[in-house]
Amino acid sequence: MKIDINDVEASIQYEFKNKMLLQQAFMITENDNIPFSSEALRNIGKRTINYSLTQILTGFYGYYSEKGMFRTKNSNEVFNDLLNNLYSKDIFARNIELLGLGKYLDSSDNDFFNADRKLFEAIVGAVALDSNWNMTVINDVLSFILDIDYYLDNGFDDLNRNFVVLVHNWTIEKNSPQPVYDYAQGDSDTVLSFKCTLHLFLDNVDFTFVEEAENKSVARMKAAKKAYTYLVENNYVKTLKNINIEVKLETAMMQLEKLAMDGNFSLPNFEVNPSGKGYTAICSIDECDMSFSGYGKYDSDAINEAALKMLKHVLGYDIQ
Repeated sequence: MKIDINDVEASIQYEFKNKMLLQQAFMITENDNIPFSSEALRNIGKRTINYSLTQILTGFYGYYSEKGMFRTKNSNEVFNDLLNNLYSKDIFARNIELLGLGKYLDSSDNDFFNADRKLFEAIVGAVALDSNWNMTVINDVLSFILDIDYYLDNGFDDLNRNFVVLVHNWTIEKNSPQPVYDYAQGDSDTVLSFKCTLHLFLDNVDFTFVEEAENKSVARMKAAKKAYTYLVENNYVKTLKNINIEVKLETAMMQLEKLAMDGNFSLPNFEVNPSGKGYTAICSIDECDMSFSGYGKYDSDAINEAALKMLKHVLGYDIQ
């Protein structure tokens, strides 16, 4: 597919002076020795990403003591883990798709995961050359296309709060046009801010969701959260909070286990112990950071009471 240069530049929020470098980034091939392929840019990009991430994280966590000694706010092990987790082929590949750039890949490589992550590395290499190694520019572009803020705030194991991913996956599931993000300077006169407008196409209508934040990544996440909230509240997304089931004490455990078997979460765990003249049960779910207890004359009564509280919790009810 022919590359839309303007679309790619808007997606990565960088305008190339030498457009041929951007074209070259998309020349993915299995033969690394083909002249003018993306491979030369990838070699530069991989090393640039490593250096840029080190510089970015040093800015986040590094400081000097009163005696001028340098150290980080966390341990060296934690700092290295952050670097290693951010330098991730999984994140590179996923973010190329989130940026909407995978559609331009015309690669002989049948493994599109590899094609995506190669493109990510090549784009960073192209930006490094085009900016004449301007690290301020490189760091800004990498922070944005890697979405570093999200991972530093939320960790690397849970994408359930990554609303950019959730909106993207919803469009794939519904075979809907991919979301479009536009960026502009924010309206605030007192602080530097960026405005993100998310265009989401629902039933052939362009719905827009606008948010502002201190940087483009955060503004994008906030706009995606607003859009996903709209999808949930208007039943475009099937969630536990809009599942219509009858919540009853005597069937609570069965209902909870059915939701688990439908793939909503892991099977619930019940810890049952004698308590006075009856039993106490504690219900927990691996994905839930809360547990709930129940008491009953019989162990089944205690289990159902604990299950009922957990069921109400996962369905979004207020627990009294």
